[in-house]
Amino acid sequence: MQHLAECHHQQRSTLVTMRYRSILLPFSLLTVAAGAAFFFAPHYSVYMVRKSVEARDANTLSRFVDYPALRKSLKANCTALLDKKSESAAGKEHGLKALGFALAQAFVNPVIDSLVTPDGIAMLLQGKKPELGRSRKHRESSASGDKAEESRTHLSMGYDGLNTFSVIVTRKDFASEPIRLIFQRYGITSWKLCAVQLES
Repeated sequence: MQHLAECHHQQRSTLVTMRYRSILLPFSLLTVAAGAAFFFAPHYSVYMVRKSVEARDANTLSRFVDYPALRKSLKANCTALLDKKSESAAGKEHGLKALGFALAQAFVNPVIDSLVTPDGIAMLLQGKKPELGRSRKHRESSASGDKAEESRTHLSMGYDGLNTFSVIVTRKDFASEPIRLIFQRYGITSWKLCAVQLES
């Protein structure tokens, strides 16, 4: 009788262990999958932004770009660039140049309008900074989406914090400060391009 009781206890322990493992394994796999999705979510958003830009798919792109925040960031960047150039020209007593940069302020809003488009974001992803004072047609023509342009840029990316992710775009063919594209977390796994830093 004692032997039968021991066998029965052992069988019950085995069944409990098997049930525990059958529950633990899916839970472990689910945890790993959730962790991977959480970590790689911004990488996916960057990938989708690039693909949407290449396809000029404005509808898909809008899911991964916070346009009001991006517009505000671009305006601050363009104004800072103009102020810096204006001060430089004034310091050299180049009155006409200073006047020209002052007049270029009128082009800030059209430049921003052209940048918050697939072509404009393509230009930023190619490491090209906005050329203030140039025509919109000229700015759009500079946003080439060919493979040759991609080969001239280097992208590095990583987390700046729990809710901020940056993509650094550097040109290989000429000396220029890199452009920083800033993605922000929206919710748990959703990330959007919300800001740009044109100068360090």
